[in-house]
Amino acid sequence: MTNRTLSFKGNHKEIGKQIGEQYKAWGKMEVRVPPYAESYYPKQLEIYEKFFPQYIEFLEGLSLGLGIPKDKIILSYLTGFLNGANVKPKNKCSAFVLKNINGILIGRNYDWMQSSELISSLVTLEFTDKSANNLISFRG
Repeated sequence: MTNRTLSFKGNHKEIGKQIGEQYKAWGKMEVRVPPYAESYYPKQLEIYEKFFPQYIEFLEGLSLGLGIPKDKIILSYLTGFLNGANVKPKNKCSAFVLKNINGILIGRNYDWMQSSELISSLVTLEFTDKSANNLISFRG
């Protein structure tokens, strides 16, 4: 793995904006809205607004960073599961969560491909408003 680290700091909206700017720098100009998204969107939005409002704030920031309308970003990200809903995964991943006095550790295995090593990076999110736990993850 290279020494590449991507670090983002702020509240959910600020981090979303920074990530959106990074995506844009990488050439992302559009998001995909899956077929039938409108059928699932109202219920998805209701659930996220009630239980995960910080994620909606993150998506609002993402839309600012990408320069894509907020409604289209939220529609895309809340209904993206439709793309693979009827496809049985070829490889299976496992996940675990460990919580103790030191914090929360979430682990998930990915099917590592050596060819991705040159583009892999470590990603850190530091929430300055303490509304969430900080995150360190691997992007391959």
